[in-house]
Amino acid sequence: LKGHAHEAFYRWLVSWGMFLRRPSDLGFDDAGYDLPPLSIEQHVVTTSTGPAGEFLFHGMGLGGIQGRIAARRDSLKPRVDAAVRLVESTPGPWIVWCGLNDEQEQVAAALDGECVSVAGSDDEDDKRERIQAFLAGRARVLVSKPRIAGYGLNMQHCSQIAFLGLGSHRPMTQREIAGKLGAGIAETYRILNHDWKDDGALVNVGAEEGFPIQVNREVVEADLRLATGVIEPHLFAGYSGGAKTMVIGAGGHATIAATHGYAVLSHPSSRLGNADSVFRRFINRAGERVGVDFVVNLVVDPDKRLIRAFAGRPAAVYAAGVAFARGVFEVPVPCPADIVVSVPGAPKNLNLYQATRAAYPAILGPRPVVRPGGLVIIPAPCPDGVGEETSRVWMQDTPDGQSIVEKARREGIPEGTHMAYRFGRFLTHASEVIVTDSQIPDKTIRQVRLTPMATVQEALDYALAVLGRDSRVLVIPHGVAAIPVLPS
Repeated sequence: LKGHAHEAFYRWLVSWGMFLRRPSDLGFDDAGYDLPPLSIEQHVVTTSTGPAGEFLFHGMGLGGIQGRIAARRDSLKPRVDAAVRLVESTPGPWIVWCGLNDEQEQVAAALDGECVSVAGSDDEDDKRERIQAFLAGRARVLVSKPRIAGYGLNMQHCSQIAFLGLGSHRPMTQREIAGKLGAGIAETYRILNHDWKDDGALVNVGAEEGFPIQVNREVVEADLRLATGVIEPHLFAGYSGGAKTMVIGAGGHATIAATHGYAVLSHPSSRLGNADSVFRRFINRAGERVGVDFVVNLVVDPDKRLIRAFAGRPAAVYAAGVAFARGVFEVPVPCPADIVVSVPGAPKNLNLYQATRAAYPAILGPRPVVRPGGLVIIPAPCPDGVGEETSRVWMQDTPDGQSIVEKARREGIPEGTHMAYRFGRFLTHASEVIVTDSQIPDKTIRQVRLTPMATVQEALDYALAVLGRDSRVLVIPHGVAAIPVLPS
């Protein structure tokens, strides 16, 4: 539900609905209805990551998502061994949720003969067959990832679940907070995990640019508001930084839904490098209304090494930081190309949702650097699959880019379908977006209106055959960081 519709929806619902908690509410027997108490057991393993004796999932303080992935890889064997021992020693059905492909592959190999493994890169028919085998009891164990097989399936016959890996979108643990802020700060100060959907923790402070400003109550009631962040290319904001960390990072569902919907995504000003976009103007004015007092923003290179730091009042920091960042990220190109090869690189190439951000600089920069009707080539292995399965379902009745855009205009952009709209924008300009070197089945790539090919060379040969041997080719090595700029 959109934030503004919550109250109206539930008022309508209670006008005709009835809330039932148990069969006895309707006079039936509750026998067999009561579930046994939920038992959660933490199995601790030692790991070579960091000081001896660090705990499972807690080898943190390593610098964001990549650091957490590195820690999970370093502790892979003891965690896999512990999960396998647990499943083998306990009879009955099991689901083993994994976070990394290596985890899933090693667990499946160790439990071979009594498990089915469902991966994002598997063919849809294979996924369906393996899940049916688990549901029917032909396989005792299902090994997969929550975002692949964790929704919309009735697996009540299984009461035992092992979580081998955790996703990144969760509250930070005390260990992680100490790693980010330092043990002294974590032990001395009260640290809060912001929940953008918790109405009780949110407060509305007006609107700017037609968008509601809803932020965490603690932010509004604070005596001093400081924000940190990086200044880098951003599709909505032109460049990130300034008050964005607080206005969006501590924002509520009303603000997030309004600023990440069709009105912003489709706005002509929503382009990489445009520091005067409607989204950026909202952030700047909302920051003033919320009262962001001081920010520290960093400019880092693609390897996350510090280039320069800026500190002070949000508007001044943002202006100075963007002026400097343009010299880092914006690269002049003499003319539009017929073919653009844009490389996402790790870790953005783990799934299609992230990898296709490499098309941003080609099509959604200050001006497109691929000519209308040209081709974009994105090499990406995508071992984690599509990454936003909702988009693929939403796109089923949209045969081309224009129909995707029209559907988004009519119906809005539901949560989890941003990828679909992006693809629509790509394909209303370029004739094809080709994905190469991918582990995703070709059929699945075609379902999201992209073109699969085995290698970059195959894609180039195809593009030159279609567009002509004298076609101009532009290569963007850092496809998620660079902003190619044409002459004015």
